[in-house]
Amino acid sequence: MATRSRKGRRVVEAPPSDSDSSELSYVSDEEDQSLSRVGASASSSKAKGKGKQVESSSPAPVRKKPKTGDGKAAAGATKKKQDLSLLFTMPLDILAEVCSHLHPRDLINVCRTSKIFRTFLLSRNSRSVWSASRAQAGFPALQHIKLSPMQYALNLFGRGMCETCELTRAEPIYALMIRQCKECRQEILVTKGNNLKRELPDLHPRAFECTPGPEVKSYRNAWRAGKPMWRKDHILEASDRLEELEAEDAKETEERRILELRAKGGGRNTRRANKAVSDSLDLNRPHTDRVGTYIAEQKKWAKGCIAEEAKIWKVFDDEQAERARLASEAMARHSAAEAAKQQQIRADLLTIGWTQAEVDGWQQYGRAWSVRFGGNPKGDKKGWEVARKLVNDRLAEERVRAAKLAEERALKERQRQRKALISPYYDTLLAAEPDATVITFPRRNAFLELPSVKVFWELDEDDGGEKLTPKSWKKHSKLVKQGVKASVESVRIETIRKILAASRNVDISTLPSKPSKYPDSIYDDKFFKKVTSGSLRMDWSWQAGNVVQLVYYPDFLALNPGGPYTTPFRTTALRVSTLRSILEAADLDEDTATEDDLDKLGNRLRWLEYPVYKKSKATRSWKNLILEVERCKRRQHRNLTVTIVLDEAPDAGTAQQPASDDEDELEEEESEEEQEEKDSEAGSSSAVGARSRRRRAQQGDDDEDEDEDNGEDSQMGEGGAEMDAEEQEGAADQLGDEGEGEDQLESDEE
Repeated sequence: MATRSRKGRRVVEAPPSDSDSSELSYVSDEEDQSLSRVGASASSSKAKGKGKQVESSSPAPVRKKPKTGDGKAAAGATKKKQDLSLLFTMPLDILAEVCSHLHPRDLINVCRTSKIFRTFLLSRNSRSVWSASRAQAGFPALQHIKLSPMQYALNLFGRGMCETCELTRAEPIYALMIRQCKECRQEILVTKGNNLKRELPDLHPRAFECTPGPEVKSYRNAWRAGKPMWRKDHILEASDRLEELEAEDAKETEERRILELRAKGGGRNTRRANKAVSDSLDLNRPHTDRVGTYIAEQKKWAKGCIAEEAKIWKVFDDEQAERARLASEAMARHSAAEAAKQQQIRADLLTIGWTQAEVDGWQQYGRAWSVRFGGNPKGDKKGWEVARKLVNDRLAEERVRAAKLAEERALKERQRQRKALISPYYDTLLAAEPDATVITFPRRNAFLELPSVKVFWELDEDDGGEKLTPKSWKKHSKLVKQGVKASVESVRIETIRKILAASRNVDISTLPSKPSKYPDSIYDDKFFKKVTSGSLRMDWSWQAGNVVQLVYYPDFLALNPGGPYTTPFRTTALRVSTLRSILEAADLDEDTATEDDLDKLGNRLRWLEYPVYKKSKATRSWKNLILEVERCKRRQHRNLTVTIVLDEAPDAGTAQQPASDDEDELEEEESEEEQEEKDSEAGSSSAVGARSRRRRAQQGDDDEDEDEDNGEDSQMGEGGAEMDAEEQEGAADQLGDEGEGEDQLESDEE
């Protein structure tokens, strides 16, 4: 979009179109004068080019006189080919008037049709055409944004490509007069911050006030509010201009002091009084505030640019709202017409003999079929008879399906009532159980699923079911007790298989399921009470927070009291391997170790292969360590290596990391937080100078290294990890740069 001079010509760079790949460009003053003097110069220049070759290669056909009295012969005469060559013979003022009524988007397309239109519309004399087209489209006139009418139209309705790379589409920033993609913006636009101070250390502090800084939204997060951004060339130009004006103001102030000294008559022979001053300087006139005047003018210009950009976006928003309104009205009209058409078809169907049920069925099912029936039912009775047959078939299917669903609902209701009759018998059996075995007695829903109990509620009496009476229940009581015993044994066998599968790290389907394979002499209470045979349960309360404990068989059956089902037993091979690594680190025996022995270890366990190196230095309790391992397994979905070590004594510099802290952080977030901590430390610390600090860093001053290490440890917090030598050197350099910036600001304020 930017203009430049080239051999007396002003050129506007615009993206090429499909019809004309050459760039839109202004023409010189001589071409403007020739176009305005000769109205038919466009047609003559066209004839000098391709027109001559056409005439020389194909002679004009001989025109025949049409025969009189015969209309067919006159109609069969040779037709003259129509073209737009006469369009260029009309006066240019009429052509300009026609073009001024076009939309700017159409005007750009006209420019790309031919070289003649291009030459005419991009000349300086055609600026009024573009201004009239812009005003007709409703866009505001630009008084502060420095764009010509042609550039304005191209920026609004051009191809929308990035001005720098011309490879990707980009959103325009009208206040800054640019259209840049995401990558090119980083080279042209800047924001306020420490990075800018390091990049442009000599920038005038009030340069941002003199240039427009609109809020620019990110390409990635367009839904977020934008942040102010400035053009780098604008702020550099404003900074240079402010420095020049400050120098001029300082010079005038010095000259005024010299004149005042001369007027008082003092210091006639001094060197200061003999300095030359400007002849135009008059002490009777007030001091010229060039800097203040320039800043006020630039502020007004910057605010005007942002206000004009807001007006441009408002026009686009109004156009979009208008298009949405028109589309909504068109859709409403279409819906109304469609509803009237359907209503008319329904009335015609009733007229030709359809029933109301058939009409409703066609309205519900007929329009969704691949074969659609439309038009007038009275005019196509045969086709609508086919549709009537399809509708009746579909209605018959729906009646069968509805009857089946009603029967299923009725059966479920009868089963629910029969289950309620079995509940007193279940309560009687449960009350008769000894206290030692009541915990293993099946829950209510599991009891109802027993085959010996199912015969009383699953089927109706007509279908082979048995009616529940005290006599029939007493008859099946022996089978019911056998079923209860088999259910208890199946829960025990399933728990043993889960424990063995996790302990051996094999699939549970590979283990046998016969009760004879798991005798009570081997799989006794001692087997179930091992720490590696427990199910990890985590509860939460307002007083204690997360409470983690191991639950063993058959104690886990008592969980969820009053519920229809028992809580399932859960254990994993990763949990068992982690527990064994903890026992090995603490030198405890797996068969005799208890939870109390693990609790006595305290927060002294460290996981060496933690995916985040910083957290591998943290010590945890055995419960939090197991939760941390399983969390990493869920997040990273890979085989983890778990090697646990036990610290002999708690380190005062390290802190326990609860399992609930930083659960949503990944390795990349850790590195980002570490960098932010170093930046905040560098910004809050003071330094005596970059040169002396670098010298101390090179000499390896022990005191300085110790202070930096302590500061970094306090910032890094839970992990307690120390920075390596390269990170310390980078932090020292950054700290030195910040110190120089703060010293410079303090000296400026003084």
